[in-house]
Amino acid sequence: SLVDGPAGTAKTYIAVYAALELLKEGEIEKIIYIRSVVESAERSLGSLPGEVDDKFSPYAMPLLEKVREIAGEGACSMLKQKGLIDAIPVNFVRGLTFNNSVIIVDESQNLSQGELTTILTRFGRNSQYVVCGDTGQSDVRQSGFSDVFKRFKTEDCEERGIYTHKFGVDEIVRSKILRFICDKLGS
Repeated sequence: SLVDGPAGTAKTYIAVYAALELLKEGEIEKIIYIRSVVESAERSLGSLPGEVDDKFSPYAMPLLEKVREIAGEGACSMLKQKGLIDAIPVNFVRGLTFNNSVIIVDESQNLSQGELTTILTRFGRNSQYVVCGDTGQSDVRQSGFSDVFKRFKTEDCEERGIYTHKFGVDEIVRSKILRFICDKLGS
């Protein structure tokens, strides 16, 4: 599935919730969270200290926040410790194959078409993708999300179980003030 919509429409929350349900039911073995390492600010923090996991942990925060909200702190820690949830930067996916997994690709508007192609071609057995993005909030010049979204918004994709969904400002559920802000900003 490919999902486009403004901030606060629960794109990531719904993806994590569905993935946790599939994990609980034994339909999959792992939840994989992928996103770009693009910072969503005009000024960079620079290099972060530590190993790859340490450097990427700030980018994994949305996944962990949603898992904690849905399943609680204990479940989140256990899932992470057992390797049942994993967050990886987009530049580490080449050569991988995702089997028996739900792959959540978040902040996809910050990925190039080449990066999205790399991610989508990692598809293995018994896996499902949820590609979430907001075409109104790109932090990169050459976002590929809009084009990829359009390419998969066809009948032949739906016949193969690939769906697209576009949320609007009226579907923002995070807060009323966010709905007002997004409406003012034209998101």
